[in-house]
Amino acid sequence: ASRSKQQITLYIDSYLIQADFSSAHLYRLRFENCVAHSLNLDRAALVNSSFYECEMFKCKFHGSLLLKVSFAAGRKGDLAGLVKSVFERTLVVDCSFRGMNLNQVEIAGTTFIHCDFSQAQLEGVDFAEARFLACDFHEALLPADTAPAGRHDGLLFGYR
Repeated sequence: ASRSKQQITLYIDSYLIQADFSSAHLYRLRFENCVAHSLNLDRAALVNSSFYECEMFKCKFHGSLLLKVSFAAGRKGDLAGLVKSVFERTLVVDCSFRGMNLNQVEIAGTTFIHCDFSQAQLEGVDFAEARFLACDFHEALLPADTAPAGRHDGLLFGYR
């Protein structure tokens, strides 16, 4: 059945354990106060969606597209994050990770364009082969061997 683009699908106080959204085209999803464990978003397109106060563990984004997706910690602080999640060969555009705990996230081969990482915790992230174009790292906690925090244009942290 076709959906109106005005409609929003809500997941509130839900447990998404090994949910498989692989290869799905997901538009205007809102996750609030959810626990997601082993969520599979491989090759999925996730557009105009948000994850608010969600605890996400071992989620997979291999070959996915994220466009205008917001991840917000809210009152959960460090509990909300993408712990041990994997972004591999993924395109991430106009997304917000502001204040999120992104330690232990793998981002190999992923390109981030116009993304907000301000105040995010990134000390444990391996930036090898990741690309960041016009992203904001204001007050982000970065690994000691990376460039200073602030706004960066062009290739950043990419190692070959």
